[in-house]
Amino acid sequence: MAWHVVEQGEHLPQIAFKYGFCDYQPILDHPNNQPLKDNNRDPHLLLPGDRIFIPDAAPKTVAVATGQLHRFVLKAPKIMLRMLLHDEEGNPLASKPFKLLIGGKTIEGTTNGDGLLEVPIPIDARDGKLEIEGFDLDLHVGSLDPGHEISGVQSRLRNLGYDLGDEYGEMGPATHDAIGRFQQAEQLEVTGEPNNETLAKLKERHKC
Repeated sequence: MAWHVVEQGEHLPQIAFKYGFCDYQPILDHPNNQPLKDNNRDPHLLLPGDRIFIPDAAPKTVAVATGQLHRFVLKAPKIMLRMLLHDEEGNPLASKPFKLLIGGKTIEGTTNGDGLLEVPIPIDARDGKLEIEGFDLDLHVGSLDPGHEISGVQSRLRNLGYDLGDEYGEMGPATHDAIGRFQQAEQLEVTGEPNNETLAKLKERHKC
């Protein structure tokens, strides 16, 4: 048994695999990890510094004959990468071919009619690059912070096309302005502050 301190870019399935679990549910369901489920928080969106209790993994046994050589192959599980892609005018990049370089592999495919890209990727993949319609997008898997954190608000706004300059983790003038523009676009009260109504609408628009 151990406690794991989350680093930027880590997510629950990846952490579980690191400690010998093919399924993260036994970790999530442990009573010591109840805070991950509290306050309607998505347990997959981890914040650097979060502490996760890792119980002992149940050993798996396999019956084999003695006096023979046996080969066992461990297949690493995959996770599903899902992205909704739009152009600068907000139109979905529907039925567009793409090339994804991630986890040392190149994956090619086509978005669906809603601009959804959906592909399985290695569970330990961190950084990647997406090429589509002349755009080159850097991807950082697992780096999206919870939506109630300022860093999480900033990442979601950037993903929706709002310019925040270099601000990260603190409320600066660019973040205040971007929130105000988002509120205006969504016909919310323009305060420039991440109030509950704004956070809910941001989650709705970002899909997570």
